[in-house]
Amino acid sequence: MAARELKTWEISHRRAQAIVMTLDDVANLTPKFWHCHKDGMIIHEPVAYILFTIPLNLVTGTVVKFIPSRPDLEPLLKETLYWLREVQ
Repeated sequence: MAARELKTWEISHRRAQAIVMTLDDVANLTPKFWHCHKDGMIIHEPVAYILFTIPLNLVTGTVVKFIPSRPDLEPLLKETLYWLREVQ
């Protein structure tokens, strides 16, 4: 990974860990969910913001609605939210 790519990935990773988004936040579109999309990171580090939102919106936001019928997916989604599993 190039130095710039690593820096961008690290910013995204640290941001995800600092916010501590929950599955409930994503499933119910809580104020915490919307607040993370209104942060200045969008302007200052747009690529890091995109990397942050891929696991949040595209992966977790899509799959979270299936947890009631597929509880086996919950650990996978938590790993995705906390960046323990890379989904880029």
